[in-house]
Amino acid sequence: MAAGLYWEWMVRKGREDGRTLGDDYIEVRFEELVSEPRTTLAKLSHFIEHDLDYDHIQKIGIGSVSEPNTSFKGKSGTEKFNPLGRWKQGFSQENLVIFEGLVGQTLEELGYPLATTDRKQLSRSELKRMRSTYLKYFNSKLYLKT
Repeated sequence: MAAGLYWEWMVRKGREDGRTLGDDYIEVRFEELVSEPRTTLAKLSHFIEHDLDYDHIQKIGIGSVSEPNTSFKGKSGTEKFNPLGRWKQGFSQENLVIFEGLVGQTLEELGYPLATTDRKQLSRSELKRMRSTYLKYFNSKLYLKT
């Protein structure tokens, strides 16, 4: 759960800081990069004024470009690697409710539909306290580093 809160904090902080950069900032959605790599790389190519040719990247790729570096490989090892939406599949039902209660607002703002239909489960007071505590912790760590 802490990793989910850290992801949310990083995304929100990055977007907040990015807005101060104006036209020198672009957001890349992971799902778009995975599902439409050529289109996404073309947009990035234009933004950074450098050619990002998908076929060339695949041809010369080393390390995790050629072989995804993930702890989410299929159970049998033969399933095709698909990182999209795995956050919904890796949790028990109760943990999914907790996760969506902690970061669900950001998920929805970014266009990710939640699996939990009973929204009352997502607004439990202990989840609000946990979220508040972790966000204060992350902000404090950043403050102390700078």
